[in-house]
Amino acid sequence: MKSSTSTIFRHLLFLAVLLTLPHATAATTITFNELADGFSVTSQYQNLGVVFASEGNGVYASTFGQSFPTNVIIGTRPGQVTDSALVEILFVDPAHPSNPGICNFLSVDFKDLQLAGNGMYAYDINGNFLGSALSTRTTDNLGSIITETLTLSIPGMHRVVLDGTGGRGQGDVAFDNVTIGTVVPEPASGAALGASALLLLLHRKRRE
Repeated sequence: MKSSTSTIFRHLLFLAVLLTLPHATAATTITFNELADGFSVTSQYQNLGVVFASEGNGVYASTFGQSFPTNVIIGTRPGQVTDSALVEILFVDPAHPSNPGICNFLSVDFKDLQLAGNGMYAYDINGNFLGSALSTRTTDNLGSIITETLTLSIPGMHRVVLDGTGGRGQGDVAFDNVTIGTVVPEPASGAALGASALLLLLHRKRRE
């Protein structure tokens, strides 16, 4: 019995350590094209470890009156349809979406860029700023519309804010082709689960 318990103990210890190790990146791209025009985008992709939110009325997928050939997403402000609010990407544990997750890679197409000052801003599980990816458009040009792909490659990203407002609270930037690396459980959460299992096993060993 002791040998069996010792084996289980070693396996649980290995699992606890494994949960804290970095994982290989396997990129997945979300195009939103399978969603109906005008559909609210929230937790449809939580099985991939991604949840979408916005400070406005929500995040919506649409071609916006055929302005785009395929679906894009945009965050809407209260009472507005076309002006974009900040869109927030939250990483969650794909196996247990109620638990936080982290990712080390994200790229997003910023479409209909006309204003300067757009970008993506990454934060860790504690809200600490990790880094940003900024548009190369440094001056406003309402007559020149471009698409630009912004990329973040930072370990430990839990929340990423997409700012298509040029820092001015409103704009017309849409987002598409959200490509993410592998999303894994936030290490502290995984380690806590492993530690709890180890403590339970130790408690049982003392009672034997």
